[in-house]
Amino acid sequence: MKKTIITIIAIGLLAGALLAPGAEAAKKKKRKKPYKRTATYEYTVPAFGQADIGGTCPAQPELDGCASFPTKGKDKFVKITITDATGTPVSGTISHPDQNGDGFVESLGSFCGKSTKGAIQPGAEVVVFPYMIGSTGATASLGGPEQCPGVATQGEIKALFTSK
Repeated sequence: MKKTIITIIAIGLLAGALLAPGAEAAKKKKRKKPYKRTATYEYTVPAFGQADIGGTCPAQPELDGCASFPTKGKDKFVKITITDATGTPVSGTISHPDQNGDGFVESLGSFCGKSTKGAIQPGAEVVVFPYMIGSTGATASLGGPEQCPGVATQGEIKALFTSK
């Protein structure tokens, strides 16, 4: 009888030791990969204007100076890169379309060549202006663009959208 009890206890301990790692592994959750997507836009004419004072996008469809990227619900941040045919960094701004009725876009910031990651409103279009004439940096102390002497001609705008 004593042997039977010892055998049952030994089998129970052995079974518990073998099942424990499997049960613990099942409890661990798989990490989700961070969401990210890339969108690109080719421009043949830059935005008319100068980065320090602003400008406008060409109105004719054949003059496609500004990029307009639709966003999705998962898009919470964006990082923009402008690669111009000149090879020089180009002044750019990121904005949402007019949301308060004043007729102006809602600025999300300016950059030279590459932006830092910035928060966006999911579902709101992101508009990027690659300025024809670079920034002198004269308005930087007022929140304007930093100095960026590049001149835009034609090139590519790349947007990296992420959830984090």
